Parts: sequence; structure tokens; C-alpha cells
Amino acid sequence: VLVTDAAGNAAANVSVVVTLIPSFYHKGIRVPSIDPDTGEPVAPLVASISATCQNEDTIVSATALNGQLDPGEDESTDGFLTPGNVASVPGTVTTDDTGFAEINITYAKSFASWTRVKLHASAQVSGTEGFDEAEFTLPVLLADVNSLTAAAPGMTSPFGSSNACTNSN
Repeated sequence: VLVTDAAGNAAANVSVVVTLIPSFYHKGIRVPSIDPDTGEPVAPLVASISATCQNEDTIVSATALNGQLDPGEDESTDGFLTPGNVASVPGTVTTDDTGFAEINITYAKSFASWTRVKLHASAQVSGTEGFDEAEFTLPVLLADVNSLTAAAPGMTSPFGSSNACTNSN
């Protein structure tokens, strides 16, 4: 993240508050890519998404993002808030002399490709608060999906492979 003052100068030693909230999760399986010239299966494996489902902790607006399973939120009928907090960020990072701070996102490899998250960063500089957000799907490492013979993490989405959000599989 880059933090600047109103004049565009780098803001050093500024605390940046960081949050990461899942927005959607995907169901499906990893399948081989298809060579466009031969039609043959090739690496890398890609996510074949059968359903995209809303973060269940955002379904009921009155209790949204409270981290508790409330009535009406368990769309997947699995007894849990799905997807849950499957990735983490440090909470606060501090900018260096160039105004930059690195944000590390930690998650199990099995959630890569299957969870969409919203990263929010906010900071105060000279009494003015600024923020920015980015929404993205947790990326998968090419090395983890670049084989047709080795099992990749998350071959089946940890949220199941059903084509319905109301099915726990």
C-alpha cells in the first residue's frame, strides 16, 4: 500500500489499518486446461466453478459481518458461516520512508481460487483519513497446479462441488 499526503509526498511511519473480508466463495473442481490447437488436456489445472455463493455473514443486513451464525444466514445448510475467515492480514502495517507498506495475506493453499475477498486499508495523514479497497480471488501458485499427475491443493473446492449454494456439498 502507498500512503501520501495531500501534496502527493510519501508519508513515512504511518500506521495503516488493514482488514480482509470474504465476499464470495466458489464451489467446483480443478480441471486441466485445454490446448486450443489439439483439444488435449494440459497443465495448468484451472478452477471449474459450478456455483458462486455470497459470504453467509452478509446475507442478513441487520447482523452482517458479526462473525456469528444468525437465523437466515446458513444458506449452505452446513451449520457454519461459509466461507468463514479463511485468510488473514496483519491488522496494522507501517509505511517506510517511501510511503509504502507491504501487506501479507495468509491462507491455506486449498482456498486458492475458491474464495473472493475484499482488502480494505485506511490511514490518517495530517488529520485526513483516506482509504482504498481491492476485491480479488485468492490466487493459486502456478507450481501447485502445473501438473496433470500430481494432486493439487483444493482439487475440489473446500466448499463443495454442487451447483447450488443451498447444498452443503
